[in-house]
Amino acid sequence: MPITKASGQAVAPAAKGDLVVGSATNDASVLGVGSNDTVLTADSSTATGLKWAAPAGGAGNMVQIANGTLSGASVTISSLSTYSELLLFIEDSYNATANGTTQVRINNNSTTNYDQFGFTISNNGSGGANPPVRRLLNGQTEIEAIGTLTQNRADAQDFFTIRFFNTKNAGFTSFDVLSYADGASNADNEIYVAKGIYKVSEAVSSLVIYQTGGNWSGGTYRLWGG
Repeated sequence: MPITKASGQAVAPAAKGDLVVGSATNDASVLGVGSNDTVLTADSSTATGLKWAAPAGGAGNMVQIANGTLSGASVTISSLSTYSELLLFIEDSYNATANGTTQVRINNNSTTNYDQFGFTISNNGSGGANPPVRRLLNGQTEIEAIGTLTQNRADAQDFFTIRFFNTKNAGFTSFDVLSYADGASNADNEIYVAKGIYKVSEAVSSLVIYQTGGNWSGGTYRLWGG
């Protein structure tokens, strides 16, 4: 049965999934069905005050948004400000010409706004000890993705994961670090676990991955957002 506008003109859904909604002129209008898996969302900028949009991301609803090879002095991943949570995974990264450590910066910010606390376990006295070595890093200029261990081996079996929380809202961003590095010899391995906070009141719009020993010679990265 047609639904009548205030003017007396009839308006009716014409296609599968159509909705009849009020418009900005107090008349009824038809809102066509959205794309598959989109949800009805309030939006005051549209004539009907509604739109179809992808569901907001959340815990357990992360999708891969970037991946690539590590090369040059650093790699920047941009356009991240719409995500509330990020998970960065780095694998088999190394520098063939010099020792170095893997570091990450938020929004390319190199000011002393990173506080980090964790512990290192290593089977080499230069990188850690048993019991674990505690590490309290206040006022750092970056997130330390690995501890004191350096490595420059092409056959390294290493990985780094950093999970970022509260990345969309201004205030602060917290992060968890879990990493393992196979260092300059087979007897030089390290596990590093840490938590930290980025104290600047801004959303995370980009991440910069860099290697302190110079240019990357190998490795890959993947980033998920939700």
